[in-house]
Parts: sequence; structure tokens; C-alpha cells
Amino acid sequence: TKIGKTSDFTAISPQYSNVTGGITGTIADMALDPFNSNIAWVTASSGVWRTTNLLDIAPVWTQILTSTQIITATGSVHLFKDVSRVVASPTNPGTFFVRANFYDLGPNPDDYVGHTHDNGATWTWAIGAAVTSTNNNRQGSLAVGPGNVVALGGAIGSGNEGKVWLSTDGGHSFSVVYSSGFNTFHAPVDVFIPLHNNPTSQIIYLIDENISNSPPNSNPKLMRTTNRGETWENITPTGWTTNLETARRMGAAATNRQARSGARTHAGSPSRDRQG
Repeated sequence: TKIGKTSDFTAISPQYSNVTGGITGTIADMALDPFNSNIAWVTASSGVWRTTNLLDIAPVWTQILTSTQIITATGSVHLFKDVSRVVASPTNPGTFFVRANFYDLGPNPDDYVGHTHDNGATWTWAIGAAVTSTNNNRQGSLAVGPGNVVALGGAIGSGNEGKVWLSTDGGHSFSVVYSSGFNTFHAPVDVFIPLHNNPTSQIIYLIDENISNSPPNSNPKLMRTTNRGETWENITPTGWTTNLETARRMGAAATNRQARSGARTHAGSPSRDRQG
């Protein structure tokens, strides 16, 4: 896996340069610092990486966390897979969240969420998703909203439900806010939290992936809560069928519409929607 950078993205055929540098392992996710355009974070099977000179021709990447450090910090006895997600806090500079995935031949390979408030110098870890599944092929989602409200979509496996976990204390503890409707063939694969006009992260969107249909990933649902997961409503248009990638774009568009509404309410406030 490589990281490409272009300065002509709107061109018909953008030209990309390889800026992967010394990152090792399989790259899973990338996040830009919303407060500093020169800083970017990358997660991979090797751990967590960061650059502070992204705008240079050849950015230098520094490994912030190794897989060994993550295993030691979490105390997990299961097999480390990768760090699948990284998301920046939209409101607090220097604050980032990552999701570390574990799997095993035995039950209950919990996923952990780590967060830092000092650009990676120190980390705090918590069990984010009690996956209760031996399936190591499905990656969960991670989203961070105003007030450092953190939402997770869970992996699935035979006989287990997919779930949504929510933290309202900045990632120190998580509880299930939705599982109804997620069974062996469904999973909340993406979670979105609008950043504007949503100051306490009451509004959350998720994509419910249905993998039982043929072709796989068809007929996903778009769900919404306006009370931090106490109740959910299906807002997928009647008769609407599409594939998973289109549904993800629809979920992102829903949060962007919410952001634009907030931007109109608070004129001059830029939108920085970014979910993982």
C-alpha cells in the first residue's frame, strides 16, 4: 500500500507522487490534522505513523506507536492485526483517536481505542468494541464528534451481532447504543458525526451493511439518531437500493448537509468534516 500526493486533484488526470517514505506494513487509514495542514497521521499493520512536513516534496514519517507498544499498553492477550482507523478531534488541537484491531482463534478479541492529547507523546487506551467474534477480516469504523464524543461500529462473525458503541467521556469508556437489527448478516460499517450544528454530538449517522444479499454489500441502510443513540430511525429512501460504496457516500453527504446547515447558521465558520 502506498500514499500518493497531488497538487492538481481537480485536473482530468491528476499526477501523483509516492510519499509513502519509510512506512512499513499494510497501510489502513490516513488523517489530516484539521489545525495544521503540514501534519498527517497514518495507521498500518505496523502501528501508527506521523509526518510534520506533509507539504514537502518528500515528507518524513516517524513511527509514533509500534505494534509491540500497542500490545503492551492494551494488555491484550489476543493476536494483533492492525490499527485500522485514525481520526482527529475536530475541536481540540493535538488530539487524535486510533482503533487497534485484535483477533484470535478463541472468543472475545476486543478492539481498543487509544487517544492522545499531545500529538502522540502519551496515550490512553480503553476497550472500545467487545466484538465477540473470531472474524479477523472485517474492520470497524471510528468517528469523533464535537466534545470528543467517540462512536464505533463493530465487526461481525457467525452467530454474533454487529453493534455500535459510544463514548461520551472522550474515549475513556464505551457502551452499546445500538444492536437491534444487526445480526449475523449485518454490520454497522461506517459511522458519521456531523461537526456543525451538532455541538454535543446528539446527531449520528451510520451505514448498516447487509452482506447476505447477492451481490455482497447490496441494500445497505442509512440510519440516524438525534439523541446519541437512545433511538434510531431508518432514513433510507423508500425503494432505494444501491451498493455499499454509494451508501457510504450518502452517509457522508448527510453529514455534509448538516454541516452546510450549520455553516449557514454560523456564517463564516468553515466546515471541517472528517470521519474515519
